[in-house]
Amino acid sequence: MYVVSKMENDKECDEILNNIINELEITKEQGIRISEKLNEQTETMSNTCAKLERIENETEVSNWYLNYIKATFGKIYKKCNSFPERYKARSIGRRLKLKTELILAQKANDTSIPKQEYVDNTKISKIQNIISDINYISNINSNELDKQNKIIDYNTELAESNEESMFKNRLKIKKILD
Repeated sequence: MYVVSKMENDKECDEILNNIINELEITKEQGIRISEKLNEQTETMSNTCAKLERIENETEVSNWYLNYIKATFGKIYKKCNSFPERYKARSIGRRLKLKTELILAQKANDTSIPKQEYVDNTKISKIQNIISDINYISNINSNELDKQNKIIDYNTELAESNEESMFKNRLKIKKILD
């Protein structure tokens, strides 16, 4: 305790400690701003998931209508083939795995702020507390990036599925028109 007190009483050391505190506060604020941006991006990416799922459903519906048009006896086709449901059975396993990873990533981010004990008001103690805050913010940002990577994997799966379905639909349209 005596060494810390002596350091703070020394003008040069005190100035260095003040500079360290200022730089750490700036770093902490930058971390908070990055967290806010990451949360905005996650929200945008999640909205993209929902849009891709709707596109996939619309693609399946258009496929059903193309088959209905193509059928020689459309009314029989309509009775024998049910209207497409929201999800395709062939990719449910992969999507379920990706959705589970997304949910787990969200739960990992739902941690509460660690309680810090401020033992004294020395500058060294303040530096230690700010570093602890920065570490916590960095962990939250890292978890958010992991979650975003899982969202990207899920969106990629949806996009590839949609691309394949649209390609097949174009081939059917071309065949109908020829």
